[in-house]
Amino acid sequence: MLTVIWLSLSYEEAFEIVISRDEIFEYKWVYYFDPKKTKVEDAIIYDTPALEKHNITSGRLIKATLLSKIAPVIELLMRDDKAFVAISMLKSSFLMHYFCLICELSKNPHPHHPSYDPEIWEQASIIPSMEVAIVQACKSAEAILGTPPNRENRGSSLRHKERWISLLGIKPEDLFEKANKSFIDFYYDLFSDLRNPSAHSYGNIQFDLEREKTIEAQCFSALIVRAYIQKNALDLKDAQEKLDFNQEFLKRVRKDMSTKLTK
Repeated sequence: MLTVIWLSLSYEEAFEIVISRDEIFEYKWVYYFDPKKTKVEDAIIYDTPALEKHNITSGRLIKATLLSKIAPVIELLMRDDKAFVAISMLKSSFLMHYFCLICELSKNPHPHHPSYDPEIWEQASIIPSMEVAIVQACKSAEAILGTPPNRENRGSSLRHKERWISLLGIKPEDLFEKANKSFIDFYYDLFSDLRNPSAHSYGNIQFDLEREKTIEAQCFSALIVRAYIQKNALDLKDAQEKLDFNQEFLKRVRKDMSTKLTK
């Protein structure tokens, strides 16, 4: 359940909370939470000896109201393996290569966090991370859409396109603006031009790999995941009811609940 919550938060916050490697995380219950107590050693933490408290150097206070807000994603991940795998792979991709997804998908021509290609002396160390990010982004989209069929097989191609509409609610011929080509054309290019060279090095360094192409691959998969969630998730009220959220408890959560350590 904790993994589902963390993945749901990662998706909700456009993977901004995965800047640092957070594969190892723990869920700590704080008894009688008091926002006036700013030191970890003063808190009563379940199953955490006093000596272990000193090893807690950072943390985040996750309010019940925040969990209730992302109930549709939590519920979907709990019942749908495609969604779970897709978000897991996309989160892994952002762990290897981070950028501001919100800015990159923004219609604003002047984003707050513009991307940039690595300097020539940075390439050798950055390219392996970008290659893994591309492979994981591809696996994310593949978890939902499957492998694109041979274009020459009209029957398989038609069934594949129908799958897009059924699962995502978008037409594969719609424009993927980031790459200025259709979604379906980019999907084929993702496999042939980006994923395959990244997955199979044969002892070569892919020096012609551009960071822009990596970002395009990750943006594409993020849009596929978003469309799938919007098409298949329950609405907020139904998801909260299915997960049995306590509405009376949620009303008692204060907006000022925070500590110096977590805020």
